[in-house]
Amino acid sequence: MFLHHRCPRAFGCLFFSIILVASADAPSFASQQTTEHVGVSYFTLNHFYDTPTETLETDFAKFRNDGISTIAIVLFWYNLELSKGEYDQQFINNVIRVCKVADMYGLEVMIDFHTLVNQEDSWTNPAYVGVAMRLITDPEIANAYVAMLDWALTQLKDVKNIWAFSVLNEPWFWPLEEWRKTNWINLITEITNTARQITNKPVTIRFVSALFERDWNWDPKLLAALDFISLNARVSPSKTNDVYWNNFDEYRIGLLQITQKAAALDKQVEITEFGYATYNDTLQADMYRNYTDIFDSTPNLIGWLSWCWDRSYDPNRALNFVDASMFDPITETTRPAYLYLIKSIKTETTVTQVEVSTSTRTTETKTAAPPPIPGFPIEAVLIGLLAGAAVLMQIRRRRRA
Repeated sequence: MFLHHRCPRAFGCLFFSIILVASADAPSFASQQTTEHVGVSYFTLNHFYDTPTETLETDFAKFRNDGISTIAIVLFWYNLELSKGEYDQQFINNVIRVCKVADMYGLEVMIDFHTLVNQEDSWTNPAYVGVAMRLITDPEIANAYVAMLDWALTQLKDVKNIWAFSVLNEPWFWPLEEWRKTNWINLITEITNTARQITNKPVTIRFVSALFERDWNWDPKLLAALDFISLNARVSPSKTNDVYWNNFDEYRIGLLQITQKAAALDKQVEITEFGYATYNDTLQADMYRNYTDIFDSTPNLIGWLSWCWDRSYDPNRALNFVDASMFDPITETTRPAYLYLIKSIKTETTVTQVEVSTSTRTTETKTAAPPPIPGFPIEAVLIGLLAGAAVLMQIRRRRRA
């Protein structure tokens, strides 16, 4: 194509046309999803977090080498509050120590205040509390929870690698009566406001995924209390109950519906619990493959945390999660499901461990592909050239006239 030497504007028009048309079909940085918080719920010795530092360092070096960025630390109420108003400083010191070791390996931490509301799960609470459903029926119990949370957050607020605080786990209610919903939302608003007065870290609540829309119906006051939405999301096969996601087809559809609606409301979503409890390695691995395939293809997810990596096995202690764990604490080997979690991580990160000790930090070598540069498809370039030619022809006609 000939460009007249006295028409410098013509070249500018042509070039601009090419850029406009080509960039219209090029991928934008804003449209590319970034997954940030993929990892495990990390369990240690009945959740006391008194695991030897060498064990923590071994696990955390492995996580970082494998690309894991985040761990969740589970805090049961009874571990935090020994009796009414008596808080366990040694326990919270253990939690801080684990966070600091994790920080040595570049790991971020979600603190999970892990309430269980079911009638049979009162063991997670101090004896005076009983079942956690009393949080919405007994103001004294609700005040005690807020006070416990205030104390714990004050202890943890300066731990630099804490990424977020989940300040309540799986609130639900039945029957579906409005006063129950209202009481939960009022409590959630109070505890998230309490958290924000103490820390500037993101605050969230972990919800049962299949009940999220049914129970809460995208309530504006609830959403205002959350920096992002957290979902404990599992397939729950049942022949009689249609509420839960019974298979992976229902799971995929249900999760996509939530993430798309959340995106429309400017909320991101984290999967804070998924997994499968079985001693059958092949079955567990197949479940993880299905889960992570769905996660990788679902928009508006900022990460997923497996339940779990279990370091808590002790034949003399009651609370073990060996069947759910991707790590076999008896043989001290990883199970095949772990490979699917690692495969789902897009960021490539490696760590060179100089020496493992409490006083020696690691040297980190990060190798991550740069952000993709928007490309210009050849079809778009050709269209741009044609558009530019049309502009030139119009200019030349005007000059002749």
